[in-house]
Amino acid sequence: MKFLTDRFKKRDKTPKVEQVTPDLGRLNLKPAETKPDAPTTAPDMQHWLDRDLQALDISWQTFIEDPSRHHWQNLSQTVHNFHGASGAYGGGALTRLTESLQRSVSDHLCCTENQGLINLHIQACHAWAVGNDEARTTLADAVCDALELQVRKVT
Repeated sequence: MKFLTDRFKKRDKTPKVEQVTPDLGRLNLKPAETKPDAPTTAPDMQHWLDRDLQALDISWQTFIEDPSRHHWQNLSQTVHNFHGASGAYGGGALTRLTESLQRSVSDHLCCTENQGLINLHIQACHAWAVGNDEARTTLADAVCDALELQVRKVT
């Protein structure tokens, strides 16, 4: 019996695993290349902002002309994407505007009933885009306060 107990005590219960050294030669360790259409300068950023505002206008007009569920979903996605990009465009008031706009279009029924409020949000985004930094902050913050209050009352 002592022979069996000694044998179990000495036995290592962890399985033996062969150590494998990874072959890093197959990895591409070059720095990531910049995408050709990625905004890198202020004019590029302005171009992207203009494109996002244009997409917002188109999806909004399409929804107004035909407030179907499909066009509402397209508008919601456009607003969502614009809100996501707002930080790259400077954040602050634009992020607040697009967040409030996102709440305004979050429900199809609410979106059809509050077209005036949504239109004000879109126009405020356009106004933000043409101002300079100081004007953007001062005016946009006041507009954001008023619009956020209205959205809270409606939703």
